[in-house]
Amino acid sequence: MRRVLAVCLVVSLVWGMGLGSESPAAAQTGPGRVDVFVEQNLATGAASIYFVDALTGLSRVVSVENGRDFTLVGDYVLYQTQQTGLVLRATADGRTEPHPFIQRAAGIQSVRWVVSPDR
Repeated sequence: MRRVLAVCLVVSLVWGMGLGSESPAAAQTGPGRVDVFVEQNLATGAASIYFVDALTGLSRVVSVENGRDFTLVGDYVLYQTQQTGLVLRATADGRTEPHPFIQRAAGIQSVRWVVSPDR
């Protein structure tokens, strides 16, 4: 009887550890899956980008002044400021930063982009 209980205990411990390592939360690297929503006040030009964690329902709001051309690219939102034409990206952790290689040079009137899957 003790041997059966010992085997059951070992099996349950090993099985429990296996389930913990294969759970979706443990298997993810980096941020979890997020849904993104943009709300823009056309009168003022102010916009809010909502990053909502699909697992927990928690959200982070990134406020944008005079943004346009909002595009979801991978794990960030790409947009352009209306006044300066600067191309920025907003991330799910609340940061906004200039895009590393899409930059508006002097004499360029507008910048446009197209998103396509990697090949």
